[in-house]
Order: sequence, then C-alpha cells, then structure tokens
Amino acid sequence: MADAPPTDAPIGPFIIVLVVSFALALVLSRASIGLGRRFGVIDVPRGRHQHPRPLSKFGGLALWGAFTAAVLIAQALPVPRFDAMEIVRVSGLLLGGTFCFVFGLLDDRYEFGPLPQYLAQLGAAAIAVIFQIFIEYVNNPLTNTQTDPWPHVVTVFFTVFWMGLMMNAVNFIDGVDGLAAGVGASRRWCSSSTPPSASTRRSTA
Repeated sequence: MADAPPTDAPIGPFIIVLVVSFALALVLSRASIGLGRRFGVIDVPRGRHQHPRPLSKFGGLALWGAFTAAVLIAQALPVPRFDAMEIVRVSGLLLGGTFCFVFGLLDDRYEFGPLPQYLAQLGAAAIAVIFQIFIEYVNNPLTNTQTDPWPHVVTVFFTVFWMGLMMNAVNFIDGVDGLAAGVGASRRWCSSSTPPSASTRRSTA
C-alpha cells in the first residue's frame, strides 16, 4: 500500500484559509444583495421558489469569490502536497468554477432554456476532464477498498455524467432561500471531517 498522507499537518494554514474565506463570503454576500437590486437581477417568489420576498440572484458571487480566494491562498501556504498534477488540476478547477459562475450570472439575467444550460454543463465537465479532474475509481464502503481503475472512455463518460447530475441537483434544490448553500456546506463538512487512511489509498505496486 502507498503511504497515507500524515494527519498531523500544521493546523495554522487551514485556519487561515477558513477564516479568510468565511470573512470574504460574508462581505460578498452583503455586496451581492446590493448588486442584485442595482442590476435588477431579482428572484420573485413563484412556484417552487418559496421565499417571502424578492431576493438577489447574485449569491453565486459569494460562493465563487470565497472559494476562489481559499484555493489561491491555500496554494501560497506551506501545506503538504501529494499530487504531482496539483497545479494542473487547480487551474482547471478555478477555470471551470469561473466558467460556471459567469454562465450562472448570465442565466439569472436572461433565463436561458434547457439546451444552453445543458451545453454549459457539458462545457464545465469538459474543462474538468481536460485538466485531469475525473473519477477513475470509487471507494467501496463495505470493504474499505477501492475499485480497479476504469477504462478511459468509462472514466470520461462517468465524470461528465456525475458532474452534470450534481449541477442539476444543486440547481433543483435552490428553490428555498439558503437550501442549496446549506446542503453544500453540510456535504463539505462531512467530507472534510473524515481523515485519510492507508487502507483507502491505492497500492503503487
């Protein structure tokens, strides 16, 4: 088995990233309210959009801005690195996130139909795959092992399908104020609270 990443890494850099991204999210959240009103990008209560008053649609600014800042700050801090392709994947992550953010703003302003949205999702997933962000195996929770790597065609297809599914899932539940952000925060907390272990890393032999 390959050696597992140490779990005793310095906590300081992680606290810095957390505090800065949290503070920036608060500031940008307030700014997004004013920007939405100024440019008329407002979500009026209707159908499944069950909020008591019109709300700004610029909330993505806080998500994108805080996340992007956190990633850039983390790259500058002295934290352990275990991926030789990290700079490539991080570049793709930021590029894909920016693409989704810009398209989301345009969609909130002009309310595109299903086809443009679907094509944008394919584009975002393609950016991920091009920059080596893909799902090539999964963990088996019953045996605490990983599946064998899939063929490249299967990997690309599953990655594109899964990313499109997740984007649609978040978009679908975003009918109540704060629901999508709350679900995303809960998911991130659960994933970050599970330390890596040697048994879940692939053998290099």
